[in-house]
Amino acid sequence: VRLTVGSMKEMDMPEYPRTVRLYHGKLFKLGLSFAEIPDVDGVIISEVHDGYPAKQSQAVFFGDVIFSVNSVEVRTIQEVLERSKCLGGRGTDEVVELGITQNLAAKLSDFQKQGKQETTSQKMVGSIIRSLSFTKKNGGARRPS
Repeated sequence: VRLTVGSMKEMDMPEYPRTVRLYHGKLFKLGLSFAEIPDVDGVIISEVHDGYPAKQSQAVFFGDVIFSVNSVEVRTIQEVLERSKCLGGRGTDEVVELGITQNLAAKLSDFQKQGKQETTSQKMVGSIIRSLSFTKKNGGARRPS
């Protein structure tokens, strides 16, 4: 299967469903942004950021649908964020396993063009980036140094 979306170059797509293991801890963040679309079970990856474990793995793509994190089913962005946090603290390496069912890149692109992305998803963009960082004991987000 080949995929071409927007400015992305054509690439071979992996088979679905599958599990992707991402290492994080010392790198603080996985480097993913998410979207929720009505009538889709799971959370869709809306962006894979350069320089982070997700992009470096070359196994996570725009439009991939996450149905589980660390073998626990997820249906909302907040559930993905909670299950993806590095709990070991600075200097530790941890693994996050993403269960991915399918790729809906074309559907996500159409949805974004129509401007119908869920309001909660738009409000959470800033917290998504911060929430994939280590958290202090008091629960606040801390930026990597």
